[in-house]
Amino acid sequence: MNKKTFTNFLGKTDQYDCHPRLNATIHFYRCFFILLSLSLLVSIESQAQVLWSNSSSWASFGATKPVVGSAVTIPAGVHMIMDETPPNLANLTILGKLEFGNKDLNLTVGWIMLHGTLQVGTAAIPYT
Repeated sequence: MNKKTFTNFLGKTDQYDCHPRLNATIHFYRCFFILLSLSLLVSIESQAQVLWSNSSSWASFGATKPVVGSAVTIPAGVHMIMDETPPNLANLTILGKLEFGNKDLNLTVGWIMLHGTLQVGTAAIPYT
C-alpha cells in the first residue's frame, strides 16, 4: 500500500492507504444553502495498462492505432505504455497516463495537451 496525502476544504491534512495500481482522485465540494453543508465525493479509478504497439489496446477504448498525422487522445482511466516509436503525430492529448517504456524512443508531435500524466523515466531509471 502507498500513503497518499490530501488536504480538505478546512485545511486539515490527512493520509490514507492506496493500492499502488489505483489512482485516487479526491474532490471536496462544499455548498451552503439554508445552513446545509454538503459533502465529500471520492472517485477512485483504476488504470488498465495497455501497450502502444498492440492494436487491441487502442480498440479497448474505441480508437485505432495511430498512423502518420493522427490526432491522438489517451483517455482518463487508461495507462498507455509507449513500447515503440510512434509515427509523427499531429497532436497528442493525455487525459490518462502515457509512460515511455524502458528503451530508446522518439516522439514527434505538433503539440501535446497534458491533463493527465506523462512519465519519461523514473527515479531509479532516469531518462538520459
